[in-house]
Amino acid sequence: FTIVVMGGSQGAKSINAAIKDIALDLIENYPIQIIHQTGQKNYEEYMDSLNSDLRNNKYYLVKPYFENMAIPLLAADLVLARAGSLSISEFNLCGLPSILIPYPFAANNHQFHNAKAQEEIGASICLEDNLCDGDNLREIIIALFNDKDKLKKMSEAAQNLSRPHAREFIVQKLLSL
Repeated sequence: FTIVVMGGSQGAKSINAAIKDIALDLIENYPIQIIHQTGQKNYEEYMDSLNSDLRNNKYYLVKPYFENMAIPLLAADLVLARAGSLSISEFNLCGLPSILIPYPFAANNHQFHNAKAQEEIGASICLEDNLCDGDNLREIIIALFNDKDKLKKMSEAAQNLSRPHAREFIVQKLLSL
């Protein structure tokens, strides 16, 4: 079972801190591996804060940034991420269930609204940033890990939201005007 963790290209300290608190437990007590994008500006500090059991664990891959996000997303069973619209569209295209932690200072709180819309449709779970700690995150991850039917329904809901040919659709609409 593979979890991809990302806070966007800039990273997210709250997400990084929460996953660091629970990663070793998830890896050692469940058949879970974690692919974690910390963000460029957070990478060195994050790596310095890891204990050797986690830093050297073959089931925990940490990178500052992935040039091609398709690779980790295609490996994922679950995504833990911010709730930007482009990221969400990638998750939906891949049919990935997600735990979305909206950036609390986004303009007009749009990430919160994105995450809530995904949650209402059943594709995601919204976890507000101020509640994003190891205990809450672990509880949600383990509940999803143990409920394959819910994961499947979330995946189907995400896929139903995807618009793989949106560009062509928009171009055709514009041309018809």
